[in-house]
Amino acid sequence: MAFSFFRLIFIAAVSCITAITSSSRPYPGNATDVDAVWDNSQPSGRVLATTKKYTIPVYVFHTYSPADAPSALTKSEIRRKYFSFLSHSFRDTPFLFTLKSIRIVESLAFSHCIMGQPSEFKMKKKLRVPGKTSLNIFICNTGGAGSAAKSWGSVPVMSDSDYDGVVLTNYRLLPVDDPLRWSYISNIAHEVGHWLGLLHTFEGGCLSEPTRFIDGSMIIGDAVLDTPAHSGPTNLQPGKETCWLLDPPLNTCPDNVAGVDAGDDPVGNTMNYLYSKCRRNATFTAGQVERMVVQHETFRLDRICRQQNIACRLDSQCCAGLRCLPDDVTGKSCQ
Repeated sequence: MAFSFFRLIFIAAVSCITAITSSSRPYPGNATDVDAVWDNSQPSGRVLATTKKYTIPVYVFHTYSPADAPSALTKSEIRRKYFSFLSHSFRDTPFLFTLKSIRIVESLAFSHCIMGQPSEFKMKKKLRVPGKTSLNIFICNTGGAGSAAKSWGSVPVMSDSDYDGVVLTNYRLLPVDDPLRWSYISNIAHEVGHWLGLLHTFEGGCLSEPTRFIDGSMIIGDAVLDTPAHSGPTNLQPGKETCWLLDPPLNTCPDNVAGVDAGDDPVGNTMNYLYSKCRRNATFTAGQVERMVVQHETFRLDRICRQQNIACRLDSQCCAGLRCLPDDVTGKSCQ
């Protein structure tokens, strides 16, 4: 399904409250010790369905005004905090992120980047590295009059767009004892998930009817079968701040409705809205990994991705893990 510019705006809009609705409780240990969250030596034990790897070049732009100079990030901070957490979050997926450059820009014109406003478009148009396969990340002051969004990410589209990329808030603009400092960094995994084509796990809520978007496209839920439907963001559930260690498990949608993915809410999923302290060990499902691969190959790599047993001419037309091989029916098919 092709995404229009309006669909892209929709995803950005519904992504924007990730940081705003984060838990007011600090990350265990010390809310200001942001570096500690990447000390992870525990293997996940998950197995990928494909051994194919996708290397994604990353270009980071940090903009700030002269007045915000005391809170400006260093290149080292961006590497150790934002980029390290991105790599950590996608460690069990086929996506490898290569940090190509970090550009620090002091500019009054680009210091504030308000979602959907001229300030955002002008900043991206001036700074962004073109190309659908290039991940552009902008770290700036997303606050200001009329701004509710603290982070957002675009979704894949057929043609390159000046709007493409991920926008994050500079965590140092918050007081050192504010637990949302960690949220502003960890949002990067969620927003890059959007950039690779994922929707929220609670997309459409408990409805079995398709969600119709402005461009006329329709989708049921998040279009991933192994992420059970749930009524809304987990971090809006009162008293559920214990991440996914819930007893009994949270299940906010009935399991007997046709068309609704049954099961307990995916409260530990990266594409849910999670409390700050729950994000370090958040995961993607196998179905989400498959969707990211298909979306990336189709939209960003411009490959016509064909599912198994579908007629083809070239290996590049088949989804990851499949080859275009002779058969007795169509001549050649993805197998």
